Amino acid sequence: MKLSENIKKYRKLNGLTLEGLANRVSCSKNYIWEIETGKKQNPSIKIVCEIADVLNVTVDELIALPLKGTSSEIDVFIKNFMKLEDQAQRGLMAQVNELIKIQQMKRNI
Repeated sequence: MKLSENIKKYRKLNGLTLEGLANRVSCSKNYIWEIETGKKQNPSIKIVCEIADVLNVTVDELIALPLKGTSSEIDVFIKNFMKLEDQAQRGLMAQVNELIKIQQMKRNI
């Protein structure tokens, strides 16, 4: 299942409307709708974390990707990431993106 489908599924399982979820997350009803319909392909990690928290699921359950590491390790990382100030989050994401580029370049050699 895709992120969009999982958010919709867990939102309904929690008895929340689009507006109800949006009110508990720092975004608009329209933004949630765009995520659920696939119009918004890459929502921010911050919003995905907030949605997961409200829906009482882990981020990896929402994104439904096979991730390395245990679910608890990933959850701890994400919770710690969310504790960082916005500037620190952006800096960490920039570093992660650089590491991904380096790894991709190594694969192409």
